[in-house]
Amino acid sequence: MQKKCWICGAEATEFQSLWHGSGCEREAYTQRGYCKACAEAVAKDMRDSKAEYIRLRKKLMYERAVRMLEKQNVDVYEYEEALKAVKDFSEKNPEKFDSSEEMLAAAILIDNEINIGIGKQVGKYTVDILIPELFTMLEIDGQTHRGRLYYDNERDKDLRSELGGKWEVIRIKTEYIQQNAEMLVEAIKAIYAEKKKLRKANNGFLPDWYSRREFAKEPKRQQYGDEFLTDL
Repeated sequence: MQKKCWICGAEATEFQSLWHGSGCEREAYTQRGYCKACAEAVAKDMRDSKAEYIRLRKKLMYERAVRMLEKQNVDVYEYEEALKAVKDFSEKNPEKFDSSEEMLAAAILIDNEINIGIGKQVGKYTVDILIPELFTMLEIDGQTHRGRLYYDNERDKDLRSELGGKWEVIRIKTEYIQQNAEMLVEAIKAIYAEKKKLRKANNGFLPDWYSRREFAKEPKRQQYGDEFLTDL
C-alpha cells in the first residue's frame, strides 16, 4: 500500500520517519510517513517547540520559587541578587533544575556565599546540588520519593563510595523548602554533624532507626500471572 506524506499528502514510495525519545527509549513514529522536505520541517518545529516548552517551564518554576519565598514573609529584595543569579543560570542551562524548590534552595545557598554545583554528575547519578565546602550532596525530595526508599538508600551508598566517606547525602523534603527556606544552611550543617556522630558510634554506618530509608527492603518483583493465582 502506497502511503502519502502526513503533511503535504504527496505520494511516494519512500518516506522518512521521525524519531522521539533518546537512548534505549528512542523509537520511530512507524505509521506516519513524511517526504524529505516535510520531515525536515517537522523535525525543526519539534525541536523549536521543545526548547520553547522548556524555557517557559523554567520561567514558571522561577516565578513559583520567588512566590514561595514571599509566602514565608521573607523580604525577597534581600535575596534579589541570588535569585537573579539562579534565573540567569537557568536560562543559560535549561536542562538544569527539576523543581522550584531546587531553584529556591540554590538561591539560599548562593546568598550565604556558598559555592555550589547544579545537576552535577557523580558516577552514574546526577546530584541536585553539590556543595563541596560542606562535603554535601543535597537532594531535594518531592512526593515521588516516598515510594522509592530502597532505591534512594542504595543510591546514597553509591554516591558516597564515589566521593569518599567524608561526604554525605542530605535529603530535604520539598515541603520544608516551601515552609522555611531560610533554615536550609543550618539544617544541612546540623544533619551532616548528626550523621557523622552516628557513623562514628556505629563503625561508619547509620543505624537502622535513623530513617525509614536505612531499613527499606528491596521491593518484591511481581511475577507474571501472580495476580491470577489463588488457593484452589
